[in-house]
Amino acid sequence: MRKFSSAAAAALVLAATASATAEANDRSVQAVMIPPMACQPIRNSGAELVLTSWIARAGASAELVCPVPFNNIELGTTSSDNDVTSFRIHYSDSDGAGAASTVSVSLYRFNNSSFSVRFLCSANLAPQTTGLTSTIVPCVQDVAPRGTFHAFLVQLASPVNGIVTFRGIDFP
Repeated sequence: MRKFSSAAAAALVLAATASATAEANDRSVQAVMIPPMACQPIRNSGAELVLTSWIARAGASAELVCPVPFNNIELGTTSSDNDVTSFRIHYSDSDGAGAASTVSVSLYRFNNSSFSVRFLCSANLAPQTTGLTSTIVPCVQDVAPRGTFHAFLVQLASPVNGIVTFRGIDFP
């Protein structure tokens, strides 16, 4: 049986650590939470902000813009960017997996120097439950802010006999 040299063992440990690190949001991103109160409607047909939720009921709908407060302070390393692998949206949908209610979320990057907007990732959500639920959306991005800003667009629509709620976004 062959023995590993200490250099080979150290390289193996570093490789395993690097691959595990690449699979999770940076620590500084994990601290970011976007409550519904931080979101502003750009189109609203009867949805309401009630305490800690945006609620669309009885045929109401809304499109909400939620700014994301990323910074370029990476906790635990010397890099000056933030890396995202996924985000989680908290919501409920009264028809579960049915198609009458709509909850969708998209992440956009706004470049201040070129005045451009770039779509990054999105998801149309349909839970298997009618209760409050969460969905993790894969979205691998380098979100270093140097002249860029990020925002989510959350779209809600309820059927005439239903209700949809949005409770916020975080980065697990």
